[in-house]
Amino acid sequence: LESGSSGSWGLDISNKSEVLAQISSSSKIKICLQSPHFDINHHHDTWDFLHDVEGKTIDNPINFTIDMYNCSLEELKDNTISKKKVAVLDTSINGEDAIKFDMIIEEDNLSYEAIINVGKLLDNSFLLEYNTKKICLVINWTVDEVTGATDTSKKYVSYYVIETSEYTNNKAKYKGLISKDDGKTEIEGAGADVISANTFTFDNKNYVIAYKEHDYFDYLIYSSSVGGEVMITLTDNMNKIYTKRSTNLSEAEKQELEYRRIELVNSLESLKLYIEKLGYYSYLAFEKTQSDYNKDLGYISLGLKCRIILDLKVEQVD
Repeated sequence: LESGSSGSWGLDISNKSEVLAQISSSSKIKICLQSPHFDINHHHDTWDFLHDVEGKTIDNPINFTIDMYNCSLEELKDNTISKKKVAVLDTSINGEDAIKFDMIIEEDNLSYEAIINVGKLLDNSFLLEYNTKKICLVINWTVDEVTGATDTSKKYVSYYVIETSEYTNNKAKYKGLISKDDGKTEIEGAGADVISANTFTFDNKNYVIAYKEHDYFDYLIYSSSVGGEVMITLTDNMNKIYTKRSTNLSEAEKQELEYRRIELVNSLESLKLYIEKLGYYSYLAFEKTQSDYNKDLGYISLGLKCRIILDLKVEQVD
C-alpha cells in the first residue's frame, strides 16, 4: 500500500458438497499492516486507526471495504447480470462500521491488526447451493495522497567563515550572514554597511559568518557530497587536536561545545570552532526534521505491507 494507490483483491466461494450451505457467523477476516519503519520504541500517534500507547490519533489515510456479491468474480465484470452486494466492512474514517487496528508486538516485530467478523449472511441470495452457485468476496483499498501532510519547508543551514571580499563577490552563493553580536540572528541580503557591522578582524583580514539553506530533499544530495554529518574539532588533555563525528560526541565533549560562545571569539581559529557549534545544532534540528518526516510519512511513502488473512467457515443449512 503506497500513498495515492488503490486496488482490490477477491476470491470465489463455491459449494462442492451435497448440501445447501452458507457462510458461518464465526467467520473472520484479519487485516494485518506491517512496515520495516515501524519502531517498537516509537509512540505511533500518526494515524487515526493506529492508536499509540497514549491513545492519540490523527487522520486515517487508508480505507478498506470488504464486500460480498451473490455472483462470481467473472460475473461481477458483466454489467448485464443482476448483482447484489452486502457491505461486510467499511473502515473509512467517517464510516459507521469504522474499526480500530490494535498494535501487536511479537518477538520485537510490530504490526497493526484488525479482526472483522463477517457474520451470517441470512439473505437467500448468498446461500451456497450445491455445485451450481458461487458467491465472491472482494476487498478494496485506497490510500489518500498524504505527501502534503508533512512539513518539508524546514531548512538545513550550513555555515562558513569566509573573507568579506569573498562574500561580497559571491552573494548569490550564500543566503546571508550571521549576526556578529548574538551569533543567532540571520541577516538576508546584507548590504555594505551590514557586512561591515558584522565583520571579524584577525591579522588585518576581515571575515564574516555566511550561511546557506538546503531544503529537506536537497540536503540529501548536499550531504552525499560533503559527508553530511558535522565534524567537531576537539582538544584532549595532552592538547592534541582531534576531530569527531557529532553523533559520537560524549557528554563531556557536548558540554565543551556549550562553552563556544560568540562573545569569546578572539581569533580565526576560535571563530571556526564557534561555527562548528552552529553546524552541530543545525544538524540536530535537521535530524529531528528527518525523524518527523519518517514518522509522519515514511510508513506510507516507503510502502506498507498489508496481509489479508481469511478464516472463512461454512455451515450446512437445514
